[in-house]
Amino acid sequence: MRALFLLSLAVLSVASRAAADDDDDLDLRLQRLGQSLSDDGTAARLAELTRSEGGRKALREKIEFLVSWQLARYEKDPEGAYEDFLFVRGADGTLRVREGREPVVSLLTHDVARAELALRDFDRRADELARRIRDGGPLEARARSFWKDPAFRAALFQRFAPEARETDPDEQFETLFLRSLRTGANGKRRVAEAARAPMMEQLKTWYAEMDALRPYEDSFEKLVGTIRDEVAREAAGSDTALLFVGARLERYAKAGAKDPLGQLLQEYLGKADERGPVLRIDLTRLLAEVARFKEVVWKITAQFEKTARELDDADALEIDLAELLRGERSRLFLVELMLAAAREQRAKGDAFFNALVADGFQEGDNQLAVKPGRYADANGQETVEVLEGEYQAILAAHAAAHGAFAAIAERCVEPSLVDLFETRSATFMLQAHVQSVVQRLSEAARKEGLQAFTRAYLVKKGDRYGVRPERARKVEELSRRALEIEKALEKDGRQEVQKE
Repeated sequence: MRALFLLSLAVLSVASRAAADDDDDLDLRLQRLGQSLSDDGTAARLAELTRSEGGRKALREKIEFLVSWQLARYEKDPEGAYEDFLFVRGADGTLRVREGREPVVSLLTHDVARAELALRDFDRRADELARRIRDGGPLEARARSFWKDPAFRAALFQRFAPEARETDPDEQFETLFLRSLRTGANGKRRVAEAARAPMMEQLKTWYAEMDALRPYEDSFEKLVGTIRDEVAREAAGSDTALLFVGARLERYAKAGAKDPLGQLLQEYLGKADERGPVLRIDLTRLLAEVARFKEVVWKITAQFEKTARELDDADALEIDLAELLRGERSRLFLVELMLAAAREQRAKGDAFFNALVADGFQEGDNQLAVKPGRYADANGQETVEVLEGEYQAILAAHAAAHGAFAAIAERCVEPSLVDLFETRSATFMLQAHVQSVVQRLSEAARKEGLQAFTRAYLVKKGDRYGVRPERARKVEELSRRALEIEKALEKDGRQEVQKE
């Protein structure tokens, strides 16, 4: 199943779909602009460009050029753009939160606190790794001292946070739903405009996957009937257990298993005897997993119900989303999806630490020794200085990454914000917020691009637009560029036909 950034409404998939939606939206707006142009001279030629794919592509290139200075600024100095977005700068250089940006600060505060919790899980793994480093030479002693150092741990965590951090169902719920919702003037929550189309597609996908579970549930239900112990048979045949097992079987199928039920049998069922398949003692493990599953469902049910109540019932999408969150079957399905994502993330953390061990250490008797030759100098001699240099480089990279936020903290006047931006353990989360804000600013700039084009190229003539005389030559250049694009599209089309 999909992991965190299904993060979905992960961040990247939503952003890419939103960008595609923006392209489609701009095409429609260009076509409407073409309908508002006068039908004579240069204006007519410009209107013609809005009716062809090549013409619209040429116009999009021009619009992108008109806002490129702004986009270049965001790319060159994202932290500066973030600072301007979030703060008002006083004459003395101090920073105060802009009016209306309080929700952004609230979300950031929440995420920084969550990042610190994630670091605790990382610390637990680091403690175990440091404990396993054997008493040996100076290399082992120095490596152990680094792995016990909170500053080094925080630096390493920031560098590899996407792979090394663990997530929980609450964070999964935020990712899948809460971050896509906005509160309206009526106090009700709606899916944000940029997330509406992806959310609609996601709901369709989830319902289709729930339907796909039914054959697996039916197959397992028949096997449950062969369990001889009445109490165990009832527990294994509960709706929760059936959906839990069905979701697992569906994951096996997605992973390429030709016989998902057979794969489950290897985990929980013994070989058939004269009385048919019988569940091994591993039934205890299955029911324990189902019990943990039910516990998570119980804990997060309040969040599902609260979110469903807060949704605006004036639109079909919000009504469908509320129904999904209230439905018992769909709720179980979503919890299993979130738990699967958390398991995948935990497996990434395991792989990350295993790779660290394999890179720098050799194992023996459950202890770790520095790998021979790993920290050798130019002369092939192992030295503590080489190890020290490599570890110090990680600390320096973290200090550099956090520098922009430390500078913000220095100029903030609210104590809570000083603490927020000085939190070194949350550098990766602060960076993610900067990227999110810059992405929103860039999207807004692109949407403003058509207005910039209209102001620069057109002039109102009655109820229609004409082209400014000084822009006539530029429109001719656009026509030539559109022709080049049309020829390229035609060539690509011929090549595709030849491939088929």
